[in-house]
Amino acid sequence: MDLASRRDPSVSKVQYLRHLKECHESNASACRRNARKIHDLLRAISPPHQNALSAWDELLACVQDFEYLAEEISDSTQPVVELVELITAQVDLFDKRRSKVIGLLLAIYVPMAFATN
Repeated sequence: MDLASRRDPSVSKVQYLRHLKECHESNASACRRNARKIHDLLRAISPPHQNALSAWDELLACVQDFEYLAEEISDSTQPVVELVELITAQVDLFDKRRSKVIGLLLAIYVPMAFATN
């Protein structure tokens, strides 16, 4: 994706990557909410009865799993942010080049148009 972004940068790629980042962030947020809900559930049934100890341990493991997933998902958005910055820089560079060429053409052809009249 890095090479394709350098070769053919576009605003639509930036929009797609920003949408992808938002999806990752909402997914991480959902994982954190699930971990909090399970943690609240554990507080509600505290202290556990003898027959609920295995479920207690499983719920503790689920809390840790959700927290781990949330951290991993949050960390996975960093390359997306870097890629958005790269594409934006490439698009800006192409816009500057295009503006320079258009300015040069205007500087040459506009006086020529008046000279021929």
